[in-house]
This record gives sequence, C-alpha cells and structure tokens, in this order.
Amino acid sequence: MTHAIQIGAVGFDAIKLIALARIERRPARLDLAAYPHLPRTAVKTTSAADYAVLAA
Repeated sequence: MTHAIQIGAVGFDAIKLIALARIERRPARLDLAAYPHLPRTAVKTTSAADYAVLAA
C-alpha cells in the first residue's frame, strides 16, 4: 500500500487502519508522532537488478 510506505508505517495494524479508512471512504487518522516508542522504518523500492544476485 503506497500510503503506508509514504508515511513509514509497515506494521499490520497500521496498514489495516489505512485499508479500513479507504473502504469506509474517510481519511486515515494515523499519526505516528503520537507513538514515539515505535521504531521508524526506511523501505526502498526493489529494483530488478537486486534479484539478479539471487540467481547467480
């Protein structure tokens, strides 16, 4: 889910809240600033070249 990656949320609960908000056609109320104890993540886009290493 693009929105989850954009805000840095990769946990199941966060993605579930975003999905439910989309189904209910309302904005997701997910502010990670309210949860400073949660670790921040950095998710990058995988390129096809990254998989070439596995085939070698």
